Amino acid sequence: MKQLFLVFSVAALLAGCSSPQVIKMKDGSTINTPDEVYFNEDTGFWEYEDTTGRLRTVNKDEIVTIDDL
Repeated sequence: MKQLFLVFSVAALLAGCSSPQVIKMKDGSTINTPDEVYFNEDTGFWEYEDTTGRLRTVNKDEIVTIDDL
């Protein structure tokens, strides 16, 4: 019984960690991100990891909205 609870707990935790979002740009393009986008106050850029795991940045002035998928 404890093992079953542990399996479901881990599955729920992993499902909650992923927060795919879509960034809508001023030029009309969109960027789909597999995880949440974070704002870096030091640089003034939004940061996200792309689908290959690379860290990408987008200037805050180029973004219209950031929405959950």
